[in-house]
Amino acid sequence: MEHTTADWGELLTDEEFTELAEQGHRVAYPAGTVVIRQGEVSDFVLYILKGHTKAVLQPNSETVEFHGPGQLVGEFSSLTGTPRSADVHAVTGVEALLVPGQVWRDFIATHARSACAHYSALARRLLEQDSASGLSYTSSERRVAKAVLKLIEAGLGVATDDGIAIRGFNQREIASIAKVSRESAAAVLRQLREAGVVSTARALVTVHDLAALERFADRDKVPYQRKEQ
Repeated sequence: MEHTTADWGELLTDEEFTELAEQGHRVAYPAGTVVIRQGEVSDFVLYILKGHTKAVLQPNSETVEFHGPGQLVGEFSSLTGTPRSADVHAVTGVEALLVPGQVWRDFIATHARSACAHYSALARRLLEQDSASGLSYTSSERRVAKAVLKLIEAGLGVATDDGIAIRGFNQREIASIAKVSRESAAAVLRQLREAGVVSTARALVTVHDLAALERFADRDKVPYQRKEQ
């Protein structure tokens, strides 16, 4: 049977999750908690059930990745046996399944479908982290717009009367996610503000014109947005 890159599906099926859950335990972290610290030696992975985390590189507090429900945190160290490569912060309240590293390694060694889904997700993340040096301003526009849309698609955008609010990410972190310089991100966000597409405040971006933002990102897909509770 031939496989395409879309064949693998979610990281865990319901049956796989049930099997893995028997060998782990559920944990909860309040918003703002440092879940993992860069440089520490520990061997477990977190399968996120609810909420979002962000990976932050020290000493510059550079946000390099964020994770939501259905994604793993901490798998690089589990696979390589190296110290943790970044701090991991709970952006919102987080509920997760904590699985010992050896259990996770044994699991993917014996579950081919899940292993392929896992390695496919890892490969996509590594590609997204490629260097963006030498970008044109137009490329920076697309990257910043896509970074904001990526946060919305991950479920971090909350629909309000004023637009879609994304809390917990500042300008520097959006630049890190977009893989552009802070100066480039500031210039793009200023342009978007002047055009009425977004507004910004401390650790808050509000998208007022989603269609316009998608045009900046050269993208047709309408991101998922959840309603204010």
